[in-house]
Amino acid sequence: DPNASYDVNSHDADPMPRYDLIDSNRHGTRCAGEVAADGNNSICAVGVAYEASVGGVRMLDGDVTDAVEARSLALNPQHIDIYSASWGPDDDGKTVDGPGQLATRAFIEGITRGRNGKGSIFVWASGNGGRDQDNCNCDGYTNSIWTLSISSATEKGRVPWYSEACSSTLATTYSSGSLGERQIVTTDLHHSCTTSHTGTSASAPLAAAICALALQVNRDISWRDMQHIVLRTARPENLEAPDWQTNGVGRKVSH
Repeated sequence: DPNASYDVNSHDADPMPRYDLIDSNRHGTRCAGEVAADGNNSICAVGVAYEASVGGVRMLDGDVTDAVEARSLALNPQHIDIYSASWGPDDDGKTVDGPGQLATRAFIEGITRGRNGKGSIFVWASGNGGRDQDNCNCDGYTNSIWTLSISSATEKGRVPWYSEACSSTLATTYSSGSLGERQIVTTDLHHSCTTSHTGTSASAPLAAAICALALQVNRDISWRDMQHIVLRTARPENLEAPDWQTNGVGRKVSH
């Protein structure tokens, strides 16, 4: 969708990825395929919301400044319903960071004025720093009240090695696990298909696509409605973790 796309790095309307020897710009193409790859395409996996329109914003292939983030998060908010973000601060167990002044303003403008006042829906990957004891509460994007934070589960419903424990995560979708466990199948660069999309980067687009299906049924769902729907409909039965407990309002939670 050209109205949902922009190249913030090169300041033009063409967000095509830059090709190099290691396909370092493959990330967005893989995430987009999870959301909206055509049904019956005979090439690769089908997107969860295969009738959705999808755009691309090229913003990580250069200096990621507050202005770059704000420009990306504020792109055409009366046209774009859902912003899926699989990026954030370093997952090194020692970085505490979050949106700057301009990006914060973009979030606020999005949830108050986006979608003709119903609010832009920001879906965020919770991070992959579990091996370094990183905590997504220290990530000011994924722990924001304005974002819907998504973590990962392995194909067996277990906590993956890269998962970050934090109270800000609202829900989980499937992704990669340990060696030998299946990963996510999706579109890739060079008009190809991959069977190895991984981490919470692969989980957030799945959640964004599920949100798109909800909007397909009811366009009047607000950004807060969507968070409420996620909390009310998330099912813990297939997820294994030692810390499941019931909170004060009767919801089962695991960090």
